[in-house]
Amino acid sequence: LRESFRERLFVVLLTLVLVLIALVALYPVVNTAALSLSAGYMATRGKVFLWPMEPNLESWQLVLLSKPLWRSLFNTVYVAGIGSLLSLAFTAIVAYPLANRKFRLRKLVMILVVITMIFRYPIIPYFLVVKSYGVMNSLWALIVTHLMVGYNLVIMRTFFQQLPEEMEESVVIEGANHVQILFR
Repeated sequence: LRESFRERLFVVLLTLVLVLIALVALYPVVNTAALSLSAGYMATRGKVFLWPMEPNLESWQLVLLSKPLWRSLFNTVYVAGIGSLLSLAFTAIVAYPLANRKFRLRKLVMILVVITMIFRYPIIPYFLVVKSYGVMNSLWALIVTHLMVGYNLVIMRTFFQQLPEEMEESVVIEGANHVQILFR
């Protein structure tokens, strides 16, 4: 298939625009890398531009040997890992009955969940609750207060609603209870 002149010109112009956007996006990354690999006094004088001046690894040593960096990395991984697992478990436990058509209060509960998604909690009562539970200044303040997120609950409830009822009925006939159905 032959491309017309206009199509080739469009492809060339589009390629040039995309290359320009990529260069603009890469500039801060390359400049920061050059600053981090340059001597400190060269960086503070503004002599570094896209290429390291008097390259050394002192700044990298300072950062990588810093205990607060590793502590904060551990805190991030811990809160993300434990928080995600616990949030998944709590959300599944609440979403499963909300997906069941036999649960009569499911519409009321979902309205309350949506209201909490629309109107955020006031910060001072939130602070007082965290303080009263004794998790102030701990990683658990980040984990426990976000165990149940309304948006995640809506998504998981929708997932459970899309499972065929026949599948649940067949498992009940086999003798499973609701807890076994949820976790298996």
